[in-house]
Amino acid sequence: MFAEAEVTEVKVLPEVVAAVLETPLGTSLPALDRALGGIPFGQPTLIDSASPFLHHIVNLLCLRNVLDKGSEVVFIDGGNSIDPHGMVSLAKRFGARREEVLPMVNVARAFTAHQMAALVLDRMEDVLESTQATLLVLAHLPELFWDEEIDRLEGHQMLSDCLHQVLAVTRRRKIATVGTNLGLAHLHRRPDLRRLLYSSFHKKVRIKIDRNALQIQRSDAGEVFSYLPVPPNQMTLADFPQERLPLRPRAGAPRSMPRI
Repeated sequence: MFAEAEVTEVKVLPEVVAAVLETPLGTSLPALDRALGGIPFGQPTLIDSASPFLHHIVNLLCLRNVLDKGSEVVFIDGGNSIDPHGMVSLAKRFGARREEVLPMVNVARAFTAHQMAALVLDRMEDVLESTQATLLVLAHLPELFWDEEIDRLEGHQMLSDCLHQVLAVTRRRKIATVGTNLGLAHLHRRPDLRRLLYSSFHKKVRIKIDRNALQIQRSDAGEVFSYLPVPPNQMTLADFPQERLPLRPRAGAPRSMPRI
């Protein structure tokens, strides 16, 4: 048992907390983060993807928010896309346990446009307040609003109301918000929803498939980044920071060698 004099209260300065939250949220894979450019706090980001690799990106963002920011996630799922097993697999890769990650991810599923609207308009901010989450994920956000069973004008108005609320809450709470869409062609068939979606997000990331590589284009950069995805349990050479790359000396070579 520690003596009383040895027990010291540790206080985290507010400016330290602010600095942590101001740093854009990343995936911890340098090559992917260079392409994505980080997820800012206080402004919503849209990831519009042709590839299901989108789900892996979202899992990484959730995991890094929990491990790096020490904060919870609110995950509103409009496409039944959340993958707890994939998230746990990634957590183990980073040395974290299941019980350290999954309880920090608060999930709500919507199966109709009206359920999605109710979650976003009536419940979202209350849950963000009670959990003090710093990451909000709106997975497959527009998918339910182009349902053929919903009147086009009604679907457009409900999505507009949801996006207005998402933008207001993101700015007010200064959280990282990621909205996703899987399937570029879907939005091209509904140009009205596409214009509404793209005009509501501060940062837009489009992911296209070119042979085996992903072409990642974002609104705050003038170039297209190429990223070659690998299975979740593997990493590419570009995913290692250069200062951490091991270099095995040749036989007879000096033990002290410059870093590459």
